[in-house]
Amino acid sequence: MVCVAVNGKPVLGVIHKPFSEYTAWAMVDGGANVKARTSYNEKTPRIVVSRSHSGMVKQVALQTFGNQTTIIPAGGAGYKVLALLDVPDKNQEKADLYIHVTYIKKWDICAGNAILKALGGHMTTLSGEEISYTGSDGIEGGLLASIRMNHQALVRKLPDLEKTGHKTLYQDTPMRKPSCVRQMISPINTGDTASQVIFRSASLQRLHLSSQIISSKPSSSSVFSYGGIVYWR
Repeated sequence: MVCVAVNGKPVLGVIHKPFSEYTAWAMVDGGANVKARTSYNEKTPRIVVSRSHSGMVKQVALQTFGNQTTIIPAGGAGYKVLALLDVPDKNQEKADLYIHVTYIKKWDICAGNAILKALGGHMTTLSGEEISYTGSDGIEGGLLASIRMNHQALVRKLPDLEKTGHKTLYQDTPMRKPSCVRQMISPINTGDTASQVIFRSASLQRLHLSSQIISSKPSSSSVFSYGGIVYWR
């Protein structure tokens, strides 16, 4: 996964599935090769959740949407975002919502956040706050991702986790960065295009991105990559 965040806001995301050789990308106001599905079930949704850091997400989902709700445990935040979209991969699960209630790293969700944002969807904390990709490495407020739904209505429908004594939902063991992901300071020349910056970050994860995805220039040479997220100010 690769993400470009400008002033803390995700603007471009790339998610690559190496086994099926499928790559999804989208840029805010800049096009996409993936799209939303035509319909979603808001009353009894299929909800994709973390398999390894689930916390009490199943209880929260069933409490909110009822016992007819289908829970889909899955690995990988990028995979779970793609589950919300119209992906031409027969092995890809289909879901209506993505809910996470434990600690999660920002580098793990930035690409999916950018893609959803570019397609008119939303990824926020469980209380409806936008996620900023500056400051701390992770978020403790959980997350809710949706597309073509009334996102704020979904937020209001979720239980107030602090008032119901579920504050410990957020107190999960923080995930370590995979060994293949390293913090990298990537100085660039003022004349470098953003696509060149993305290629440098992507090379860490052995992705091959199209140079046609983005061609704008960064405003300064203050650019760095962290866990596949490319930032500039």
